[in-house]
Amino acid sequence: MLSISSISFFVFLCASLNTVRGITCDDSEVDCSFPSENVLRCMITTGDPAKAHDLIYNCSRYYKELYPNLDCNEFQIQGLDHQTIVVEIAPGIAYLDIDPLDANIELIFKTDHPDVEALLVTSGDILNVSKDFLIGFSNLRAIYLYDLTLDGFPVFYSSQLGYIQLVSLILPSVATVTSAMLNQPELYFLNIVQSSDAIWFDLADNAFDNARNITDMRVFPIQRYPSPLFANSARINTIVLLVDSVDIVIEEDAFIGLNGVETLIISHSINMNFLLNYTFPKLECLFALSCNLITLDQEFFARQKSLIDVYLTSNPINCNCDLAWLSHVSHNLGWRIEGLCSTPVLLNGNSITDSSNYINCPVQSFHCFNDTFICPSDSVCVNTPTSAYCDCTEAGYEFESETNTCVDIDECSLNSSNCSQICTNTVGSYNCSCNPGYTLDSDMYTCSGVNKLVPQGIFLVLIVLMLLL
Repeated sequence: MLSISSISFFVFLCASLNTVRGITCDDSEVDCSFPSENVLRCMITTGDPAKAHDLIYNCSRYYKELYPNLDCNEFQIQGLDHQTIVVEIAPGIAYLDIDPLDANIELIFKTDHPDVEALLVTSGDILNVSKDFLIGFSNLRAIYLYDLTLDGFPVFYSSQLGYIQLVSLILPSVATVTSAMLNQPELYFLNIVQSSDAIWFDLADNAFDNARNITDMRVFPIQRYPSPLFANSARINTIVLLVDSVDIVIEEDAFIGLNGVETLIISHSINMNFLLNYTFPKLECLFALSCNLITLDQEFFARQKSLIDVYLTSNPINCNCDLAWLSHVSHNLGWRIEGLCSTPVLLNGNSITDSSNYINCPVQSFHCFNDTFICPSDSVCVNTPTSAYCDCTEAGYEFESETNTCVDIDECSLNSSNCSQICTNTVGSYNCSCNPGYTLDSDMYTCSGVNKLVPQGIFLVLIVLMLLL
C-alpha cells in the first residue's frame, strides 16, 4: 500500500512533467508530439492571438528546458482568421517552422532570435508579412518562404545565408533584385519561383556580383537576363531556366563566365538559339523540355566535351539525315539521349530510339565529334568522308600538323600569289610591287607601263648593223 508521502511524491512528479520553472504547455488548445528526438511539433487551435503567442513561447521553452538537445520547433496555427500572430520562441532553438493555416493572417516576430539558423514560413492562404520581418534573425543560414504576401522584396539581415528559397511570393510590383539584396558571400543555393501568371522578378546587371559562391541557381520567371549577368559566377554548377508562355529577354553574352556549369535545364517556350555560341567545358547534363527547338547545331555539341546526358523532350525538331551525326556521336561517346524524334534516324545500325520507322541515312565521318582531332582555338575541325582535318579560321594561314598550330603561308615562295612581277610576303598575306618603269594597277596585282631603258637585245642588233656597213 502506498503511503501518503508516496502519493504526494507521484502527484508532484506528474505536475512537474507539465510545468518547468512556472512555465506550462498543458492546455486543451495545443497538441504536441515528437517526430524525432530533437524535433518538437505542436498544433495550436485557438481564436485568441495573445493565447497563441503564449502557447508558442511556453511550449518552446518548456520542452527546451525539459530536453536540452531539442533544437527544432514546428508550429501549426489554426483559428486566427484575419488576425495578427506574434511569434516568440525559447533561446537555443536552431530550426523554426511556422505554418499558419488560416486566411489573411499578419505575422510578426517578437524580439531577436540570434540562435535560429534555419527559418521556414509557409501559408495555406494569404499570410501578410513586412519585407523587414527578418530583422531579428541575424545568424540565419537557410530560409524558406512559401506563399506569402510582402510589401517588398524580403530584406536579409544575416550575412551568413547559404540557402535561400522563395516560392510564390506576392509583391506589390515587379521587383528588381540587385547585388545589395543578394550581398551574401556564403550563398550557395538560390531558388526563386513564382506562379506562371505573374511576372514580378527582374535581375539587375550586377545582381550576382556579391554572391560569387552560388553553385545552384533556379530563378524563374524573370523578364530579362542582362549582360554580363554571370561574369563573376564561375562556381555555379546548376542553372534552371523555366518560363511558361512568356517571352523573356536573354541578352548577348549574358551567360559568359559560367565555366563551371555541369547541369543546364531549360524549359517552357525559351528559344535556345542563345546557347549556340557558348562553350561549357564542364557541362554533363543538358535538359531542353518543351522549348522552341527546331534543329540541333553540330558545332555546339562538338564543343561540349564533357556532355553525358541529353534530354530533348517535346520539341518540334525536324528529324532528318542532318541528325544522323547525333546518333553516331551519342553511340560512340556514351551519351544518353531521350525524347529526340518520333521518327528516329538510322546510321550504320545505330538508332536514336527504338522504332521500326527509321530514316535511312548514308554513312558519314564524325571524327571531329570523337575527339580524334583536337584543333587549336584559331582553327576548326572539318569532317571528310573518311577522316577529318583542322582548318585555320584566319585567311593567310595554314594548319601544320607537325606542330599542331596555324602558321603563315608564304605565298611568294610557293608561287601562289597573283603578283605579275614582285611579291613580298607579310604575316598572313603578301604585297605586290613592280619593276622600275612599271606601275601597279588598281587590282593591286598587275604591273603595266613602258620601260624607258633600251632592252639589251636592241643594242646587239644595232652593233651588228654597224659592222655590216
